[in-house]
Amino acid sequence: PILLQELLSALPSQSLIPKLVIVVDASPEIFSRETKGIQVEVIGSPVRSAAHQRNMGIERVLASDSAFDFCFFLDDDVAIPSNYFEALCSTLKLSKVSGVSGLAISQGEIFPRNSRFNRFIGISGTPGSITSSAVNVPIRSGEVPTKVDWLIGCSGWKMQVIRSVRFEADFTGSSIFEDVLFSVRASMVGDLYVDPQVRLSHQ
Repeated sequence: PILLQELLSALPSQSLIPKLVIVVDASPEIFSRETKGIQVEVIGSPVRSAAHQRNMGIERVLASDSAFDFCFFLDDDVAIPSNYFEALCSTLKLSKVSGVSGLAISQGEIFPRNSRFNRFIGISGTPGSITSSAVNVPIRSGEVPTKVDWLIGCSGWKMQVIRSVRFEADFTGSSIFEDVLFSVRASMVGDLYVDPQVRLSHQ
């Protein structure tokens, strides 16, 4: 809950402040909902499954009286730059885009050129760029938003996707497979992009 509290506390400093924040919580620990100027709702989840919890969040968004243009999923342990929502919304506003994410960076996700890791998992593409599956290999700092096959983890979506697509709830715990399946379904609505200019970090 400490990392979640840090994330919530940083939201009022965003250049584009979210209208509603929904926390789907499967933890027995208590955290403060006090976030200046932002409506925070907490939903208890009996199931420790990222897919199940995201679907619960989607249903709450759709049940809201407010009209939204976009919906974002965030992990509780991330730190985001102050322009995170504004930057990703600018890409989502493009007519053919249905989903977008920034680039998740941590010490363990930065690999040197021709590293043993790259050879082991068989990453395709030139080191220094994003692969089509949005694997976080080293990227050029000036790279523009790049079309990818699927998005994982923290991501933003047009409401057209949120109204029609759900995560596969058969997966338990945390897995990338529900992200892949969600992305495949969302790609029927529009293209998926990673914006490498928007860096978020897992703590």
